[in-house]
Parts: sequence; C-alpha cells; structure tokens
Amino acid sequence: MDEEAHAGKLIADLATALEGLSLEEPGARDYVARLLVALRAAALSCNPRRPEGLAAPAEWQRFLAARGGGPGAAMLESLRALSPSLTWLRADHFYPEPENAYFAERLWGAMLVGQDDALFLAEERYIALLMILFPHTTYPLHAHRIEELYFVLSGEAEWTHDGESWSLLPPGSAFHNHSYQPHAIRAGAEPMVAVGLYLPPFGWENELLTQGTGGTAA
Repeated sequence: MDEEAHAGKLIADLATALEGLSLEEPGARDYVARLLVALRAAALSCNPRRPEGLAAPAEWQRFLAARGGGPGAAMLESLRALSPSLTWLRADHFYPEPENAYFAERLWGAMLVGQDDALFLAEERYIALLMILFPHTTYPLHAHRIEELYFVLSGEAEWTHDGESWSLLPPGSAFHNHSYQPHAIRAGAEPMVAVGLYLPPFGWENELLTQGTGGTAA
C-alpha cells in the first residue's frame, strides 16, 4: 500500500469514527456533520512540494505503541506507515518565550492534510493536524479564531473550557472548540496522540490566556 492509500484509509477510518460519535452540544454535532461532508468529498493527493520541518521526536515510535482503542488503533497503524514522510513542528515555534518552554517543547504537531505545508492536499476542503502531547504536560488555556475538533487516538487526556472543570476523554473521544472559545489540554501518565480537524476559512490567530502554567498534570 502506498502513502496515498494509507492516508486515504486514515481519513476513511476517521470519518467512520466521527459518524459514530454521540455529542450533546448542537454546535459540535453541526461541526461534525460539516466535517464528514468535507472528509468524504475531497480528493486526496500527495503534495508535490514536500514540506520542511523537524524530524520526529525521539519518543514518537514509543508513543505510537501507547494504549489506543477502537478505530484509533487502526489509525495509529496508518500513521506508523506514514511516519517516515512526516515533518514536524514543535510548539515553541509559536510560543518561544522562556516561561512557556516546558509545555512548548513537549507539544508537537505534523500537518497530515491541508495546505502547502501538509503531506497531502485535499482541495483546501479541510485540515487534519496530528498532535502529540508528552506525558504529564499541560497545554495551557488558549483560544484561536478557527473552530476545531480533536479526535483522541491514544493516551490519557483531560480537557477544559474554563481551566477549572476538567473532563477525561479516553481514546475514541472527541473534543470540540468554537471559535475563540478558551480551552486547555493536559496529558496524564501516557502521551496523548490526537488528530485536530479544521474547516475553512483557515487561519491560526491565537492567544495564550495563561502563561507559565505548562506543569505536570494532576
């Protein structure tokens, strides 16, 4: 199976998993419905201009073997096949301040599908961003213009919209954020591997709402 076939299987498995979600919030359900249209309508193609970036973190292969469940396990296998071609970006690219180093150096992303910096293109219908958060790391409360949905593939993660009330989301769960809705993420003893999904209009305008709080998760 070539790269494009592995990517196609990953997106098909992701769409199937999203279709099976039970989400209470109407805005989240609407976002998933629009995502499903984009995921299934857009034709995937390899980006002829391979993006530049960092090599995978040394722990990536170990993270791929972390606890997953349900459709997440199949998606991790697709990611394993795509791993040699992935290029990565560390969060200190966006948060270079010394007080943010603890979380920013332990939060990594790889653009799977999307625009010019992605491994694959999808007619600019959606962006799929692979995200890993190292164990015992908190991505502090932040907000951004673009709406998003995270689907957890493996690991232990907690999510909050206010920085006070945290919810545990196991593999196979999703977490939706409206435009400019504050949210934070923290990983427990296991790393979190997730895919973030975005619809146009694209744009990453964001603001870190709390600084220097990238400490150990509870």
